Amino acid sequence: MNRNNKSTQKNKKKGKKSDKKKHNESAKVSNESVAPSKSEPKPDVSNNIETVKEKVAQVSLSNDGAVASDSRSDPFMRNCKTNSNESNKHSNDTRKAECPLKQDKRSIELEEALDTYMNCFRLKKNMEYKCVEEIEADLFAMKKEYHLGHCVAEDFNMGSGIALEFRKLFKQVDVLLNQRVKQGGLGLLESDGRYIYYLVTKRESNGKPTLETLFKSVYKMKCHIVENDVKMLALPRIGCGLDRLEWSEVKNMLEFVFTGTECKITICNYQMAQESVSVAKSKHQLRKCNITQVFDADIKDIEEYSIIVYLGSEDARVTPQISKLDSHFNIMKEYRNSPRIGTTVLTKVQQDKYLIYGCIVKRKQYDPVDYVQFLKCIADINKMNLKLKPPYYYVAMLKENDNDNLLMSKIVNLMRNCFHNVDILLYPNPSFPKGYKRKSEVQPRQRHQSSSKRQKLINEYFK
Repeated sequence: MNRNNKSTQKNKKKGKKSDKKKHNESAKVSNESVAPSKSEPKPDVSNNIETVKEKVAQVSLSNDGAVASDSRSDPFMRNCKTNSNESNKHSNDTRKAECPLKQDKRSIELEEALDTYMNCFRLKKNMEYKCVEEIEADLFAMKKEYHLGHCVAEDFNMGSGIALEFRKLFKQVDVLLNQRVKQGGLGLLESDGRYIYYLVTKRESNGKPTLETLFKSVYKMKCHIVENDVKMLALPRIGCGLDRLEWSEVKNMLEFVFTGTECKITICNYQMAQESVSVAKSKHQLRKCNITQVFDADIKDIEEYSIIVYLGSEDARVTPQISKLDSHFNIMKEYRNSPRIGTTVLTKVQQDKYLIYGCIVKRKQYDPVDYVQFLKCIADINKMNLKLKPPYYYVAMLKENDNDNLLMSKIVNLMRNCFHNVDILLYPNPSFPKGYKRKSEVQPRQRHQSSSKRQKLINEYFK
């Protein structure tokens, strides 16, 4: 029995050794088949945009939403990524960390395309431009076959540069605000059978865009152009001028994004040369009201013969702003009287010394503000004020609180371009403690005093 056990153990050991030998031989064969021979030439890394887009297109989604790509094993993509500096690597890592696990295919392609552009084509010199051409022409004198576009901020202020011309010609700022486009998005209008693209590249008008936010907006514009079969697009030098981006990098971006499409992009440079003249004319026609932020005074101490504006909803819910006004001016009776969206509720106080207008701009209290209805309300208020002799000189408002941090910027944007010959006073939000200031708020300026002639008319009228 012992001899038989020993023999069986020896046979098992021999079997294991033979299995190991077979496994090693198969591994050698597989390595030889995978490893490239010395005589085979190494794959060339070309900088052709079409080959890059083929690599970007090789992205698939697994059932769990994870990204599967062969960029690690591909020498082209690997060399592109190794050429990037440490700052680009850090930005790419943070950008990927911020992305959720489950994304749609378009957002994943956008991120891949952005990485490829930043690492391979942003600083490329001697690039061949097939989609982009530059001409000396007025952007607004282009034929109607050309669709137009330019860069704006999330608040759609459009108060300077070529954006001011777009605002004057195409208007509909309230419609753009209702689209609630975020930074890196795309606003859209239709005018006379053509599209007007608004590339939202920054959060506030006094800020500056980045190449990343500009790329995302341009990419979304390209997607809309491809889906709607747009053939010709006219642009200024987007992202440059007041936005301070390098035109060579932006031009490379446009060529990279639109390669493979049928759209021809024409860059009009003549408008930039005439910018100072056009802005001077526009400022003369588009008069902005003076904005004053009041931090240390209560709205009950406002000067007599002023207009006070507040926001309301159809369900007549009471906000802190309405509650505060009601404690001083007793506005609740008129406000509760079945308001409708897009209408104003007027309360006259102390023999018309104060006109308090409620703008009904929501269905329910927690709905977002409808900027189209708000513009309709303040336009009606402005018409009524102009009929008065003399008209009221101050328009006051308590600051609103909302999920949108730019809410007051958007409201003031519409008010100062709708009202005429008035000063707009912004009083503190009653929900905040007294003297509270947000970092984004502008420091208070001196109140614009009315002229002596106007003051005499007011005094004579109200004797």
